[in-house]
Amino acid sequence: MNEVEQLRLQAWLDEELSESERRDVGHWVTTDPAAQALATALRAAKSALQNNELERPLPMSGDFYWSRIQLSIQRGIPPTARGGPSWVSWWYRWLVPAGAAAVLGLVLVPILRPPVAGTLASFSVETSMPDANVITFTSEDEGYTVVWVDTQ
Repeated sequence: MNEVEQLRLQAWLDEELSESERRDVGHWVTTDPAAQALATALRAAKSALQNNELERPLPMSGDFYWSRIQLSIQRGIPPTARGGPSWVSWWYRWLVPAGAAAVLGLVLVPILRPPVAGTLASFSVETSMPDANVITFTSEDEGYTVVWVDTQ
């Protein structure tokens, strides 16, 4: 069953077809099992939507509520449910970006900080060679150490 046939069947259930089209679709539904299954599913959905709609009372009288909406449309102002911004919108607007910047700073500062001179670990060189001369050179400005082992 294609999309056009599904829409025709839905229009038939909603009684939006002419008399001759209603007869044709009615005959089609009685002879086609797929159409019968879709009609049953659509009837169940229609019944569930009609009988279980949640009541939403207006916060004021209906005439006043709709006149406010009409006036807002005419002025080009979108209607709001509340008078001003809530504390949640303030929280998202200011504190969330500030918190994200603080966390980013805590992560990036240790990574981007240049190394401090004189932070090389001290070490000792031991060798099992009896006549070895060991020469050590450390440059704190450049941040490296060279160990020269001479066996001659």
